[in-house]
Amino acid sequence: MKGLQLAMGFLAGIALLATAASGVNVLRRPEPAQSDLVLVTGGTGPFWERVIEGAAAAARECGSLLRVETLNESNLAAPQAALFERLAAERHDGVAFCPVGSAGQQDAIGELSRSSKVLSYLGDTTQDDVMCRVSKSDYSSGKRAADAAIELLHGGGTIVALTPAGPAVNERLAGLDDQLRLRNRQLKTNEPAWQLVTIAVNSTELGSAARTLGKILSSRPRQVCVVSLGDGGLGELKDLLTLAGDRGHAKTILFDQSREAIEAIAVRRISAAIVFDPFELGHETIGMLDRLCRSEPLGLPSGGRGSVHLPAHVVDARNVERFRSKLFKL
Repeated sequence: MKGLQLAMGFLAGIALLATAASGVNVLRRPEPAQSDLVLVTGGTGPFWERVIEGAAAAARECGSLLRVETLNESNLAAPQAALFERLAAERHDGVAFCPVGSAGQQDAIGELSRSSKVLSYLGDTTQDDVMCRVSKSDYSSGKRAADAAIELLHGGGTIVALTPAGPAVNERLAGLDDQLRLRNRQLKTNEPAWQLVTIAVNSTELGSAARTLGKILSSRPRQVCVVSLGDGGLGELKDLLTLAGDRGHAKTILFDQSREAIEAIAVRRISAAIVFDPFELGHETIGMLDRLCRSEPLGLPSGGRGSVHLPAHVVDARNVERFRSKLFKL
């Protein structure tokens, strides 16, 4: 009899625990079965087509609804403001937007964040109403450029960093410099194998920079890698190398994923380019937005939720065909 009472007490305890667990589940806020998401582009063209393809792929994987709002990059401010107001009224689960051209629209973004989870991608914004940022890291891409230059120069040489004016240049230079210092320390030799020289570049007057670069090229032309730290600049780099007297010996690296730059790699006019995969950008943006919609409480965030940085890729002669098909529909 005593054993029977113990068994019944044990079963009652199990039932009580099951009831408590069930109560916890009832009180937990249910996740949305299907998130209603909006992607606002920052322009049109092949790059943005690949961003949209990546976003659509992520939405299919998450089982979410996705609507794409395409804006023309030549006139973003006014259409973006009107769009933010309309999206706020529609009350979607989540909205991802490119902050290029969104300066001065803090109030509209704040209003949007009261009805939807808001995420920014590609550009940078300091606004607290944005819950998360998906962006590229200029510091990390500078480190990737350093590794690419070291591989091009093999046993050692001079890496010339061209530093035009621009918000990303300082971060890229810091990453380049830190990575070169690290790789030199790893060699444990008295003299650094790879030396860094910086040359300020003014697009309206290349003479001074060309003279400095010419002196470097005249000593060891085959052991020089020129890294242009600004965005694009293929034509300017070619002009600078011509003025400096380069005969095609210098290795060259650009931060450029235009069709012209990728084609220049294919025909060996430049050595490499540092790029970001637009498909990866769209995929990560919508994947992150869906996760926010399913887990984060709705409301104004304080200080944002941090940033997610996309990896930079090196395109060179070995993988240019693969990246050309990824960056452009061919």
